[in-house]
Amino acid sequence: MLVRSFIFSVFLLFGLCQSASATTRALLVGASDYDNSFGIADLKGPANDIQLIKEMLDKRGIDAVQMLLDTLGEDKKPTKANIMAAFARLARESEAGDLVYIHLSGHGSRQPDLNGDETDGLDEIFLPSDVKKTPQGSQSVPNALVDDEIGAALDKIRDKGASVWLVMDSCHSGGGFRDVSRFSASRNVDPETLGLNLGELQASIGNEKGDEVTSGPEIEGRGGILAFYAARSSEVAKEIDLSEGKAKDDRSWFGLFSSTLVKTLERYPNLTYRQLFQAVLSDINNNASLGVAKLQTPSWEGDLIDSPALGSKQGKARRAFLVKGDALEAGLVHGVQKGSLVGLIGSDLTSEDYLGYAQVEEVETRSSYLRPVARDCEPNANALCARSGPLLQEARFAHLIAQPRNQVIRFSPIFNLETEHPLKAGDPLVSIFSEELQKASDLVGISAAQSEAAYDVQIILDQDHLWFGPKATIGKKPVGLPLLIDRNLKTEFPKALSSILKRIIRAEFFAKSMNALASDGGLFNEPPVRISAEVAASRPQDLISSSEAGYSPQRECRGAFKNMNLKDKAALDAGQDLKQCDYLEFDAKGSAGNAMDVNRIHIDPKYCIHADYELVEGDASAKRLGDPMFICSDCPAPYNYSAGYERVFVIASKTQDNRESLNLTGLVENCFDDRDARSVSERSRDLEQGLNAVLQKATQSRSTMSFSSAVSDVWVDEFQWRTVPKDFVLDQ
Repeated sequence: MLVRSFIFSVFLLFGLCQSASATTRALLVGASDYDNSFGIADLKGPANDIQLIKEMLDKRGIDAVQMLLDTLGEDKKPTKANIMAAFARLARESEAGDLVYIHLSGHGSRQPDLNGDETDGLDEIFLPSDVKKTPQGSQSVPNALVDDEIGAALDKIRDKGASVWLVMDSCHSGGGFRDVSRFSASRNVDPETLGLNLGELQASIGNEKGDEVTSGPEIEGRGGILAFYAARSSEVAKEIDLSEGKAKDDRSWFGLFSSTLVKTLERYPNLTYRQLFQAVLSDINNNASLGVAKLQTPSWEGDLIDSPALGSKQGKARRAFLVKGDALEAGLVHGVQKGSLVGLIGSDLTSEDYLGYAQVEEVETRSSYLRPVARDCEPNANALCARSGPLLQEARFAHLIAQPRNQVIRFSPIFNLETEHPLKAGDPLVSIFSEELQKASDLVGISAAQSEAAYDVQIILDQDHLWFGPKATIGKKPVGLPLLIDRNLKTEFPKALSSILKRIIRAEFFAKSMNALASDGGLFNEPPVRISAEVAASRPQDLISSSEAGYSPQRECRGAFKNMNLKDKAALDAGQDLKQCDYLEFDAKGSAGNAMDVNRIHIDPKYCIHADYELVEGDASAKRLGDPMFICSDCPAPYNYSAGYERVFVIASKTQDNRESLNLTGLVENCFDDRDARSVSERSRDLEQGLNAVLQKATQSRSTMSFSSAVSDVWVDEFQWRTVPKDFVLDQ
């Protein structure tokens, strides 16, 4: 895909919101008129797409728009040179806080990947109007716009602090699909038409691919990125005649994805990007007149998914799931459980005026099935509510309203670090903790309790701090998540404690559920993707005392990185000790013929959940999962990393046609700051209603065949390590 940056992030410090003085810029490219001499067919829809989008932008008051069309002058034609010049202009003119919208409509195809960064061995290419047939013996299509080139151009814009939304209404499938309707056409050119025999070329490339890309730290202040793709790389994107042959010219032909996108933005102007994407996908799937066009499955990637679309006024960003009949396109991996209660809505994803209510009566890994119920239904996995009326056929989406409580997160008593004994029951701190734990449990919707015999979270009292962790000490040093205590503060301390407890409950619920699926998933079949975790160790002599004047963790780790030998990376052992500035990376190696959604979910020592997603489409090479990590055991504010116990879960699932990718970015995170596009209160509200719950262990159906089939298409790998305090290393 285009937006995956090949550089890693030491510390991520950029906001996703636009400032009040920010400018929205746009580049709209429509390539329709191609050289037909070697078999490329002209397209009818791209020019219409661009005009439609321009009108939509005009209505929103966006006038900084560049258009490249075949009908314009030579300097405005959608040639490769003109497209690259337009990218460069955007990079020159953009400023921090700007939003840049780029829309590419035209043919797409594929060519051999020469630098080894594609898991299927193929680069996706967009075909400008001046594309040429490939000379014999060459591996690159002349004047094609390669995904790597687009990614590099977008990075230059983002380096200015501007965020980018890319929409590509083209396709790259080289299959033998043929249209069966005269009212639709494919935006795809078979590589053989371009003079490429992919099978022979990929075999001849062999191991002669370029060196592994190794680059320095992420540029501080870089803008965000989001990409919408009209179809997966194995599919074709469609353009359709909206008049179904009634029009006498080509003005009724549009890209299916582009036209649906604009229609949705105009009908619902205040959507987030996630809501916009879901609405477009639902429209495509529910439009019976499209026929074979329903084979098209849009996808997305990037970090702006929950921001307001096109800088619009913030709509309600509550997470919704697609509904079709009695099927809900969400399951265990989305936090849905047997007995969950949902509210049904129509086409407006921002609405909370529910058409009716339903309860989940069967749950699988990625989907579930509903029964209509009354509003006063009390969620209970063991005793479902009575049916109430028929399912509403006009329901398009559902909000998760309430969850049954099947899982309990157990906290230890508060242990004194020095005595190693629990505080006595009469201690005021014990009373405050007990009260706030119950409140946090009620707000999150996940049961929590204290237990001295067995617990998930240990609590240590060290002078004026409480420390939380799976184990909250390393040696005699407290580690994990600290909370400052002020026993005289009657309002602020309980408030801070409640916030911490909600975060921990969510993270531990996630970890418990993941552990359950990790232990069960491998029973049924071999995973079609192999995950590896490798470590390059920093040299102890390169570490700097955090008390040194002017100490900077970036400077420390940059220096340590320069002295590392990345060729000597070693596999991460279970429970291994890592130290400050160690370098850790995760990779996925797919299998032939399988396209996999792969999520890397990291729970850091402070119980913050971080999500990264990659699409893995073959076995030609390994795919980097998320940005590599620098281990940061003793970093001061604002980074707030610490020593302690860390966990990574990797979820892999086969992609499914006409369904949203299993991309958990923005759905499981539990730590936010005020630079997020959604306010802390809004995101907390979503999670408090159970939306962060992932992979709930289906204990009620564990013994049934339905559970076996439910987990058979999802695989989980777990990695654990211990990040030791830096003074342990420096003392040695």
